[in-house]
Amino acid sequence: MTSTTLSKQFISLPQFLQRIHYVMPSSNQSTTFNHHHHHEHHLQSSLSNNSMNVSRLIGLDVGQKFVGIALSDDENRVAIASDFGLKRFKNDHNMHEMSQALDEICEQNNVMALVVGVPSAFTSHVLDICHFVQHLTNYHHHQQQHSVPSSQLAQEKTRNHYYQLKRLPHLPILLQDETYTTYEAYGDVHQGKRHLSADTKSDILSTLSAEEKRHLDQAAAARILQRTLDDIHEHIRIYHQQKQQREQEQQRRHGQDKQQRRNKSTN
Repeated sequence: MTSTTLSKQFISLPQFLQRIHYVMPSSNQSTTFNHHHHHEHHLQSSLSNNSMNVSRLIGLDVGQKFVGIALSDDENRVAIASDFGLKRFKNDHNMHEMSQALDEICEQNNVMALVVGVPSAFTSHVLDICHFVQHLTNYHHHQQQHSVPSSQLAQEKTRNHYYQLKRLPHLPILLQDETYTTYEAYGDVHQGKRHLSADTKSDILSTLSAEEKRHLDQAAAARILQRTLDDIHEHIRIYHQQKQQREQEQQRRHGQDKQQRRNKSTN
């Protein structure tokens, strides 16, 4: 990335929930959204009628050589590791292919947001991941057309170089703490080894084959996405609880006002 500025696609979970009308905006927040983009309008209505069953979320576990992918289920409650992932070539020379492939997945599954795993500590690695995802979701082929090695051209020709991204540039991006998700994913993939220490798992991870690591990245993406899904439903639970409390308070005040009017009429 030539710029260190992150795009407005990166938003917080409360901002995302506000877009889909699950969080009441505070008095100093604007409730106006951009209705000129179809995808923006879709985001606002996708979870209407108090259900999360219209669109899906997609989770990404960004590694140095592979990007694991997971999708939420139809009700956006359970994260499922995908059989598909993105293989990163040296210097990301295949960025166009990765962008097109991810965009097609998002289109096919009606994805409304991306969830990206990042370390809990804010380091240069976090920025590297964010810049990669920003480039991935806003890639234009002409930017790197000249830099694709001839040895890779045959593979590149299998995809349309002039493919225009349909959904990725319009999707909000949520960051999720990925701490220990790889270790948890190892326990998912290798049942019975959940209680190994972090050091032991690190040693084992270093011995995995490329295919085993790919499955691990996909399972880690599911773990990352599941954390966000759990956070979303916890926010929604609190939203409904607060809404119910407000309605009960309004009913109580209405009852008090009604009783006061009765008292005045009798006097």
